[in-house]
Amino acid sequence: MQVIRSARSWLYQSELFWFDNREWLEEKGYVLRPRYQRDWVPSYERVSEMPLKEDGQLWIRSHLMDAEKKTSESSSNVDAKSRFVVLKRLRAGSEELNITTELCGPNNPKQNHPLNHCVPVLDVISRYLPAYLPRPEHPEWTIVVLPLLRQVDDPKLRTVGEAVELFRQMFQGLKFIHDQNIAHRDCGKVNVMMDATPLYTTDWHPVKQGRKRDWTGPIRPSYTRTQKPVKYYFIDFGYSKQYSTHTGVKEIPSVHAGGDETVPEYLRQKRALRSLQNRRLPRWQSYPTRLRDGTA
Repeated sequence: MQVIRSARSWLYQSELFWFDNREWLEEKGYVLRPRYQRDWVPSYERVSEMPLKEDGQLWIRSHLMDAEKKTSESSSNVDAKSRFVVLKRLRAGSEELNITTELCGPNNPKQNHPLNHCVPVLDVISRYLPAYLPRPEHPEWTIVVLPLLRQVDDPKLRTVGEAVELFRQMFQGLKFIHDQNIAHRDCGKVNVMMDATPLYTTDWHPVKQGRKRDWTGPIRPSYTRTQKPVKYYFIDFGYSKQYSTHTGVKEIPSVHAGGDETVPEYLRQKRALRSLQNRRLPRWQSYPTRLRDGTA
């Protein structure tokens, strides 16, 4: 007798959070891909075939998920920027959530500030959700809804002018963050993205962004950044810190996870560590990263 497996049984542990909350998310107006629907059956037979199939695409980071915003017939002409979104799961009351909404939350006047280049939060939804993590507690989660962006180098920069515009916007946005007494602390390449919708006439796949959303083939831009300028955004405020406007800040601890480890602060720390290891000292204190010197 053939055993019929449920859609849930085909998924990885890291995906169950989203599968189990798909109906609630749909009530809130966000529909997950067919992979996360109750009646889903894989189009592949072996795990090795997953990269070749649309329904085999999954996010590496379990706290992220893509979705399509439900639209009514009267608003069927919604553009891709607001139609296709990314859902990010954050702990309720976390510093990352507070800083994210402080900089660019929905209905926050700062979101429309011309110098603000923090990824805009389109919506914030929360409830008491089960946490599929190797811990017994079940904390309340908050999900922030963000636009679906592309990596800053995809497609690649074509001219010096395009590169200059990228850095102009990044310096502008970084100053805005610092003016709020906030340090991003992880302004690496992976945390700078762009709204590339002006460059494409076809929707790209949220996970495999080199292919069309309907998986009918590769996707290529129809315009360059010179022809259709784009806006760049800082994302991921997981390492960010906000400081009091009264006390200010002169220096902050270095970030030892993520980021670019080739910057001078890290190189000095590594040299100091090697020196202390050679001298067999029991402890080593890291050098601070200085915010007022321009380090994020």
